[in-house]
Amino acid sequence: GKIDDCLRRLVAKPSTSMVVELKGIIAEHFHHEEQFLMKMDFGSSGLISAYESHAGDHRRILSTIDNVLNKASQNLCQSDISNIASIIHQHGERFDILYAKESECKTGT
Repeated sequence: GKIDDCLRRLVAKPSTSMVVELKGIIAEHFHHEEQFLMKMDFGSSGLISAYESHAGDHRRILSTIDNVLNKASQNLCQSDISNIASIIHQHGERFDILYAKESECKTGT
């Protein structure tokens, strides 16, 4: 997808403009994902809202990218790029898999 393509380009040729592009793509993805989760009433039962946790992780990722951009005026470190790629990957494994399973159950696919 768009996120993976942008991450590959960022890793291959790190630049602040690529980080800005990635942030835009991710922010748009998160917005659509959160709308989808609300529409399917994801994680609204229980003491801790799965939706709020999921959206909170989105905010954490965007905040991490903002922090990289804020310090990138000095220089863009490979460790920052690796960290961004890692937290995006972890988000998919820890959070997106949960709503994907629930979505399958609700749609019967």
